[in-house]
Amino acid sequence: MTVALFPVPHYWWFYPGFTAFVLLLLALDLGVLHRNSREVRIREAAAWCAVWVSLALAFNWYGGKFPISYSLGFIGSVIAASIILSFLFAKRQPAAPPVTGGQEGAP
Repeated sequence: MTVALFPVPHYWWFYPGFTAFVLLLLALDLGVLHRNSREVRIREAAAWCAVWVSLALAFNWYGGKFPISYSLGFIGSVIAASIILSFLFAKRQPAAPPVTGGQEGAP
């Protein structure tokens, strides 16, 4: 017996429902909660990260047939994002001052 990775005929209602749920959360996040632009503090950013990661882990806990694959994909995405962010932060660091030809203060 083979198991289909995406059993669309059996769970056709799930795909438009999930898409609508994601769009609803996106509209809530961008349209309602962050209507005005302002500086985001570390504590607030950490709280929102915890909310979205918890939502992703709840989706994993609900499971379906492939929770291990989802977990590994989630971990891979987190590692990829951390690598990209480390490159961006390294690029933002100020460069060393230029080296001059002579000694400072020499006659």
